[in-house]
Amino acid sequence: MTISISVALQELGQVVAKVKELSEWARLEREEARPDIPPSFRMLTDTDEDLRFQLGLFVAKDLELRRLLNCISTPIAGRTHWRQTLNHLEEQAREMGLSERFIRP
Repeated sequence: MTISISVALQELGQVVAKVKELSEWARLEREEARPDIPPSFRMLTDTDEDLRFQLGLFVAKDLELRRLLNCISTPIAGRTHWRQTLNHLEEQAREMGLSERFIRP
């Protein structure tokens, strides 16, 4: 159980890093878009779709980790460290503010 939680936290960290990378690409695409000027070159990417996928992956892994942390019987010190790591990753995801971007009213 210990190894799978550590691995899952690392994977979640990789998802956060991928979301950061894709967010920068999306920002660049927005900055380069000039709707009033016909572009000679237009970037056609799946960045928004990739971001939605990574955010969905983040939510799924986050929920699974929360469930695991609530069910295990590991000493409190180990669980505390894992929860702090998970909270830090969640905070990084919140700071990016991307979830609101993909929620449609």
